[in-house]
Amino acid sequence: MVLVALGLGTKRHWHIFIAIILGVVLGIIFPYNPSYPSFLHLSFEIIGQMFIRMVAMLAIPLIISSLLIGMCSLGDGRQLGKIGLKTMIFFLGTMGIAAIIAAFLATYIQPGSNFQPGLHAATGIIPIYPPTQTHFTNFRDLFLNLIPQNPVASLANRDLVPVIVFTLIFGAAMAFIGDTARPVLAFFEGVFAATMKIVDWVMVFAVPGVFALTFTAISHGGTRIFVDMLPYMEC
Repeated sequence: MVLVALGLGTKRHWHIFIAIILGVVLGIIFPYNPSYPSFLHLSFEIIGQMFIRMVAMLAIPLIISSLLIGMCSLGDGRQLGKIGLKTMIFFLGTMGIAAIIAAFLATYIQPGSNFQPGLHAATGIIPIYPPTQTHFTNFRDLFLNLIPQNPVASLANRDLVPVIVFTLIFGAAMAFIGDTARPVLAFFEGVFAATMKIVDWVMVFAVPGVFALTFTAISHGGTRIFVDMLPYMEC
């Protein structure tokens, strides 16, 4: 499976498609028995969760470094001007709309609420570390929560939206101060390059990771899982 993932033969998206089909077939053939979990099922659960964790660990460094580099590439303070302001307005506006839509769908559709107990952690469909629950009483709170009171705390709590907003503001400030921010920019350029190299390494395991996740999901929930996942597709 790993050799296939290295790119031998066809393109990677076909490898992933084949891995999904094989995962479905073998998941049906070898159903999970909670009373006597087999070594096969435990092994694939570990492989699938390892792949999910490897993908998740790249989110923060990739988002922060790419946004900072992008903001600084707009030029110095004189060139940033209207472009930076329009970027911030566009980002905050689309983020606000996305947050409203997500809150509505999560409240009324509740994707994942009909999953079998224990299936969330086994399949990785629900994040391993669920994000902090935030209750918005009105639109004022919705937009105020876009601005982090403590960026480090937001980063630790995996609240990505406030982190992104702070990163954009910080990147705009770096663009305004010009050469003074060059050492910081060089650092994040190195972070971005290193993170992209890790992405290449992680994608080598995309095929076995997808296969393991599919096998685990089907062996735990059967083909009914496709029905259970319909709310996710609707969202």
